[in-house]
Amino acid sequence: MVKIINTISRIIVGCLFIFSGLVKLNDPYGTAFKLEEYFHVFSADFGSFFEVFTPYSLFLSIAIVGLEVILGIALLLNYRMKQTTWILLLLIVFFTFLTFYSFYFDKVKECGCFGTLIVLTPKQSFIKDLILLFFILIIFFLGRNQVSVFNTLKGDLLMLIVSFVTFYTGYHAANHLPYFDLLNFKVGNNIPQLMKAEETPKYKFILSKGGKEFEFLQENYPSDTSYKFVRYELLNKDTTKLVPKIIGFNVDSDEGDKTKEILTGKRLLITIPDVNKAFKNCEGGCVEKLRNLITQSEKMGFSPVILTEPGSSDVMEAFRHELQLAVPYYFMDDVILKMMVRSNPGILVLKDGTVLEKWHYNDIPDSDKLKMLQK
Repeated sequence: MVKIINTISRIIVGCLFIFSGLVKLNDPYGTAFKLEEYFHVFSADFGSFFEVFTPYSLFLSIAIVGLEVILGIALLLNYRMKQTTWILLLLIVFFTFLTFYSFYFDKVKECGCFGTLIVLTPKQSFIKDLILLFFILIIFFLGRNQVSVFNTLKGDLLMLIVSFVTFYTGYHAANHLPYFDLLNFKVGNNIPQLMKAEETPKYKFILSKGGKEFEFLQENYPSDTSYKFVRYELLNKDTTKLVPKIIGFNVDSDEGDKTKEILTGKRLLITIPDVNKAFKNCEGGCVEKLRNLITQSEKMGFSPVILTEPGSSDVMEAFRHELQLAVPYYFMDDVILKMMVRSNPGILVLKDGTVLEKWHYNDIPDSDKLKMLQK
């Protein structure tokens, strides 16, 4: 019976860790941004020491998420359980602290436990971690002394290969784009459409008159003032459809709002959430390709525009001058910019607000790709 309980616990925890890790390895920047959010919160609450970790958020993201996958596989293989269970216990205690802190002090609204695939509230995340902690404690006390056929040199070699593949998967996704785009700006999506809610709120009103209650829909609301309001009920079953999938897509410039302009016609958008980081990233040799893409895009009728974080005018002027990019620039919230393309700088092609293509700065294409998008 003990063996069965331990085996079931291993399978549940192992599969969940692998699933959670793979979802986040698909988009390491998503976890990195979440870590940065935690570092900022901890800096404000406990001291500026935590800001030291901010520049290493991407590295920590791949390391922590990769460890999730490796531990999950190690559990399923029953690999070196003494070491595995200790690391697993320390990791889940760390995760539980983060989710408790987010939930109890209302600091971080989403934990990012399953990336952007499954969004959990801090309370849901904390409960999930408590359940995981329960199963991990079972494994820790009942299964850490179990011996496996993988506790050999062959097992070590297998886990070494697993570790290499896991970390390379995250590294590749970080230096290109996610393997599967789970965000609202993926290719094929129409941004203006997603800025609107799928449904409008529909209400049922309960009014009273003469000691009796009556129900009315919005369109049948009585003009008779003798009715007294009692309450109202929302009729929409799926409340998520009442909220637009894209919120906060606002483009500004010194001349005013440019949102409608950006979402009209053919556009080549260069997204720069952080100008200083873009400077550093462009040192790798993407500048010439970017210049060529801008030149060719103008010939094909695509209007190039740089979208960057507010308050970066001086730095952006220096950036354009240094890289010789004769392109107008507008301002946008950096959170939206990070969601549009997981790259800094990133390239996104629009036609009347529909995303035709997007590229990482390491994958800037030649003009032939733009010609294909014209068809």
